[in-house]
Amino acid sequence: MLLGAAVSLRRSARELRLLAEEISDHAGSVIGDAEATIAQARGQLARVDDLVGSAEAITETVGSASRLAHAALATPVIKVLAFGAGTARAGRRLRGRR
Repeated sequence: MLLGAAVSLRRSARELRLLAEEISDHAGSVIGDAEATIAQARGQLARVDDLVGSAEAITETVGSASRLAHAALATPVIKVLAFGAGTARAGRRLRGRR
């Protein structure tokens, strides 16, 4: 009876050791896959960060160009419109006096 228990215990220990080795091998491959996925995600995040930085720079450039165009064109356009309005008013007055 004691011998049977010892044999059964030894068999269980061997099976447990094989199961532990199998779990260790599987865990190693899962961890390797996770590390590869994390490295890939870091690369993608770096690309996204670069894209966001580029988009911010483009937005700033467009905003600056818009402000510059407004500053450069606003005054001359206003002057042309005012001249046109004044000319039209003068023309109406001259025609009205005749």
